Amino acid sequence: MPGRKRTYWDYFWKTLFWVIGNLAFGLFPLIFMGAVYIISGGKIYGDAIQTMIYEGIILFVCIAIMGAVFIDYALSGILMNRFKTFSVYSIPAFVVFLVAINFFLIHLKIIDKTRFSLASSTTISVIVLSLFYSVFVKASLYIFDDIRHKP
Repeated sequence: MPGRKRTYWDYFWKTLFWVIGNLAFGLFPLIFMGAVYIISGGKIYGDAIQTMIYEGIILFVCIAIMGAVFIDYALSGILMNRFKTFSVYSIPAFVVFLVAINFFLIHLKIIDKTRFSLASSTTISVIVLSLFYSVFVKASLYIFDDIRHKP
């Protein structure tokens, strides 16, 4: 928007659009099956939806979105203090570790597959952490790009 100074809300909404768009594409199989399930009155895809959720599709899409933001940030050339550097690089690593260890324990049958259910603390934690990380770090990237490309 020429002539108007961008606010943080402008970057927030742009980032939110980016995150929602990526979630929609990443979760398209689940969204499609959910629509068919609803249209069919619950006759088709009910078990397939549950299987996809319990196999961690939502968590793995969250990791992929965090990974995209992480790589963008790593390649951006932004210089940060040690705390910010630690935060930007450790949060995705923690989420990947959390999901991987749970996935591993589920497949060894040490813990139940419901650990990946939509109401589980693991799923909720991963979704919240990945959304906060993706929104705030991606918004920072947009701000940095605007500052770097100002005439």
